[in-house]
Amino acid sequence: MSRFFIEEVKYGLADSDLPPADVIVTIKYRKDDGPSQWLSNAESGGFCTVYQNDFDPFELLISGDVDDTRWGIGMIDSFEGIEFNDYEDMFDYFLENKTNPAIPLLRLLIAVTRIGLNKSNEFITAVEGKYIDEVDVPISDIEEDYLDENE
Repeated sequence: MSRFFIEEVKYGLADSDLPPADVIVTIKYRKDDGPSQWLSNAESGGFCTVYQNDFDPFELLISGDVDDTRWGIGMIDSFEGIEFNDYEDMFDYFLENKTNPAIPLLRLLIAVTRIGLNKSNEFITAVEGKYIDEVDVPISDIEEDYLDENE
């Protein structure tokens, strides 16, 4: 079974009040002994746009410069066999497929996105430098709402 090592997590609020995003989170991770990758979320109004890159897209995403040709690079609608267009698709998958080792990494991405500025630094410090299966990833507010509606 694959393991995901969390190297670094960044959280930021977009530089402007304009879309495409309000909150940006990037997670630099390594799968097993493979190369580092970045999994990112650019959330706006409760909607996610997820990216997977072999470079750190944080500054690009935080700038909100959608005219930059790199903006769309790495935009994904699936990760490690999990297909999604929005958070609800991810949560549907999480309920049906509890054994996919990538689920905690996506949950971490969502949790950091949703945790808020005041709590983000403490939470990020607690997860960096650890394998995702060694971290207690809390269920985010948005997943909790989903579970309340679907259980």
